[in-house]
Amino acid sequence: VDEETDTKTLIGCYTATDIPGEFAWRPGALTVAVREGKWVLLEDLDTIPIDIQAALVQLLKDRVLPMGNGKVESCHPNFRVFATLQTIDQSNANSYRKVFHDHLWMKVHARPLPLDELREIALGTNPRLPEFVVDSVLRVFRQLDQSGRENQSISTGAA
Repeated sequence: VDEETDTKTLIGCYTATDIPGEFAWRPGALTVAVREGKWVLLEDLDTIPIDIQAALVQLLKDRVLPMGNGKVESCHPNFRVFATLQTIDQSNANSYRKVFHDHLWMKVHARPLPLDELREIALGTNPRLPEFVVDSVLRVFRQLDQSGRENQSISTGAA
């Protein structure tokens, strides 16, 4: 979700069919997930447009998705929403907290993976990738990383 995402993308909209003058409802990604019990990950929740925030508040509070014109879509029992936040600065922290009350979410802080574990994952998921490439990428990543990650040294495969 970003500033260009609108409710039509997430909830749905009427679109023209092959028959002139006829329109059909096309559900958006969030509506499909609500109906089918899918899991949804919303990235950077604190930066989304206000109209989407309003729909999400009702979804989180009442487990119904407002579709417009007074219609709502009830959530499938398996539907779940996960969200990430950007690092909240003071300029948008208050507006975020006004809309998404802290009681609507369970907060989980995940510490960044140590570089040795990132190396192990990279090599495990890409076994044909030369180790020196992985090590070079991680060295650049270490220079750019501002997470406070532990284990800042990279144990290379070379002895």
